[in-house]
Amino acid sequence: MRFITGEVREGVVSFVGTSAAAETRTFLAEIEVPNADRAIPAGISAEIEIPTGTAMAHFIEPSIVSLSAEGDLGVKTVEDGIVRFYPIEIVKAELDGVWAEGLPEEARIVTIGQGFVREGDAVRPRPEEEINGTPGTSEPGE
Repeated sequence: MRFITGEVREGVVSFVGTSAAAETRTFLAEIEVPNADRAIPAGISAEIEIPTGTAMAHFIEPSIVSLSAEGDLGVKTVEDGIVRFYPIEIVKAELDGVWAEGLPEEARIVTIGQGFVREGDAVRPRPEEEINGTPGTSEPGE
């Protein structure tokens, strides 16, 4: 943490609120900083950096997320012509999709018809462009 005076100290996060303030979309957080020398006055402003680490995640559309028979959120993929179900954890949501952990680094994700196949089904995957047509590539009358 860096205080308005320029002094830098380390602390420990002792509390993080569970819901954000509607106006600011910020969370209440408390950080405990040793102050035995009383050099930090009460009420001083500080800038906090909280290292959170990184995670390998895929950005996917929410419409491709499925539920397993056990009720787990997941994504269906195709490996060697067989449907696989990978349980996922959504680590971040954005307006146009979600970041999900739990998939292999490279995955061929079922994006159309995932509601009609189950884990273990044999399938012949086709690129979305082949099914939907790529905009601007078809000739009139085709």
